[in-house]
Parts: sequence; C-alpha cells; structure tokens
Amino acid sequence: SLKKYNYRADIPMALQTLTPMVVHDIAIWGHYIHKPTINKLWTIYRQINITDAIFHPYWINPIITTTSKKTYASVYEWKNPKAPYKRMIVASNFTRQAQKANLKINFPKMGINPATAKFVDLWNNKPLTLAQINNLTLNGGRFILIGIK
Repeated sequence: SLKKYNYRADIPMALQTLTPMVVHDIAIWGHYIHKPTINKLWTIYRQINITDAIFHPYWINPIITTTSKKTYASVYEWKNPKAPYKRMIVASNFTRQAQKANLKINFPKMGINPATAKFVDLWNNKPLTLAQINNLTLNGGRFILIGIK
C-alpha cells in the first residue's frame, strides 16, 4: 500500500516529480507532494514572469542540445527588455545517476554574448560562470534552472 509513504514530506520525491515537468513546460500543483518545494518553484516562476516567456522545447530546439543519455534541455525566451532574464535554460536528468549535463549552447542563435552574460542558478539563487555551466553535473532525477541576463 502507498499509505506507508509520506509524499507530502518527501523533498527528494518532489524534486524527482518536478524534473520531467519543468523541461516539458507542464503546469504543476502540489496537492500530494511536498508543498514548500512546489511553492519554491511557483515563487521563481512568478519572479521571472514565466507566463510572458516563449517556450522552446528540447525536441524542436536548435538553441541548446545535450549529449548525455536521458538528459534534456529546453529554453524559455523573453522578448520584453524589462524581463528579469533574456533566457532561461531548463536542464533535466531523467536517469537515477548523477551525470554531466554536456550542454551544447548556441549563444549566437540565442542572441547572447557569453563573455558578457550573467548566469544564475535560479533554484539556489547563486551566480554561475560559463565554466561551471560547461562542467555542470546533474544529480539523478534532478533539474537546474539557469537564468541568463
């Protein structure tokens, strides 16, 4: 029986549940999993005005690819110059093991100069360098949201 599991208190289960959702731009609610984790994602989405963004899914996305098994990366794009970010990369590792993300980002197609861009890990609210992004490891069943200014 599933009654023995307390999914509402299980942060790792919440993150594992969010991993496929964020890379597919699927609306998320938190009735049966850890609500503070869901609320954190909603807060980030409100702060970045996700509803104003254009979603570029990984399956038809020429802007970013990955060479890692079962790791996918989609991009959100904002046209409004007042938006907090120009782009957001969402990378999700669908495997159970940590692995390099191996993101291949086409910055010219994005209209971004990587030498002057600012990168932010939105989930942890930490700045990132391009070197960190190029060497990024994603834990199994986890995702990262990278804001690009």
